[in-house]
Amino acid sequence: MNSKYIVALAIVLIVCSTFSEAIPIGSSGRCLCLEVTSNFYHPSRFHQLEIIPQNLNCPRTEILLTLKSDLTKQICLNPRARWVKKVMDRLLKSRSERPSGEGESS
Repeated sequence: MNSKYIVALAIVLIVCSTFSEAIPIGSSGRCLCLEVTSNFYHPSRFHQLEIIPQNLNCPRTEILLTLKSDLTKQICLNPRARWVKKVMDRLLKSRSERPSGEGESS
């Protein structure tokens, strides 16, 4: 009777260890943004704008905004909102127009 329990326990441990290898360590395994907003925020209020592309944990692109007025809170922006698209286009355009050596000290 004891050997049946040991075999059953060994099978359970093998199955659990097989599935645990597929779970990324240090990740929640889901999207960061549960809700998004299309509310307008003027770029002068931006402290940080973070773009997280699609990945294995989340099938959609996420845009997280941190405002200067509250550095502890992140706002999830709707990437399909018209104003968000315009801001992203302007940021990408300004980066591509910047000379390659700008901001570097010699």
